[in-house]
Amino acid sequence: MNLTVPLFRAMVIGKKEEMYEELFQCFFRVAAANGLVAPRAAGGADGGARPGRVPFVSATMDFEMAQHLGLFKAMARVFGGQPTDYHGRAIGCGVHFKRVLLKACGNNQRDPFFTRMVYLRESEMECDMAHVRQELSTMAGEYERQGETKKANVIRWLLKSEVVLMAAFPRPAGVLDKFELLASHNDTNSCESLNRRTKQMVAKIGASTLLEVVSTLSEFDHRTMAGLTTSGLVTPTGASQTQRMNRAATRKRRNNTVSASGQPPRGGRRRR
Repeated sequence: MNLTVPLFRAMVIGKKEEMYEELFQCFFRVAAANGLVAPRAAGGADGGARPGRVPFVSATMDFEMAQHLGLFKAMARVFGGQPTDYHGRAIGCGVHFKRVLLKACGNNQRDPFFTRMVYLRESEMECDMAHVRQELSTMAGEYERQGETKKANVIRWLLKSEVVLMAAFPRPAGVLDKFELLASHNDTNSCESLNRRTKQMVAKIGASTLLEVVSTLSEFDHRTMAGLTTSGLVTPTGASQTQRMNRAATRKRRNNTVSASGQPPRGGRRRR
């Protein structure tokens, strides 16, 4: 099933590899307690998959090196192995990838640089990472000779890191099969509707200080998680938070109950 759910929100200061590692480790430990198991081997069967267990497939992420490296280290700590064992499981956001390309060619979607790079990423033509590196190296040389330094720098940036290169071109990386690629999301905009709702909520509440904003978003997150988590399994909430969610769910059931007199259910009590 192709389903992406934003499971937690993190407000951070400083984007460091160690910070992302701790965040992802927290997520994966909770997810593992709820049935997530290590990814299957490339081209192999689901060795760890059992009834009620689902193997991790991929994560669509922004092009931020610290974020990717933190993800791989966290997976190694939770599922075992080495961080390099999970390279290729992070898919670079397609929207961000195209923005980087467009910035180098003046937002011209018909520029040969843009079309060639997008074709190299999205083409179903059989090729491996060696072919991609060779193609990119050739392109970089051409643009350097033509004085197109911005385009050449983008390509050099991709070639500099194996992690970034595999994220930018997940199909040639060969870790995910075509069905897993089809099921994955091409961008990180899946949570935009949720972010928009939280912005509206903050505006409605009239939160003006950082503490009020955090409190509002935290309460909204816990209500959202209450409808997503599986009953009886571990959830990333404390005892007091769980009690608040249970009370909210009880009020909701009570308010939605049709009375014997046939009157419509009362709306939820307005909060000050």
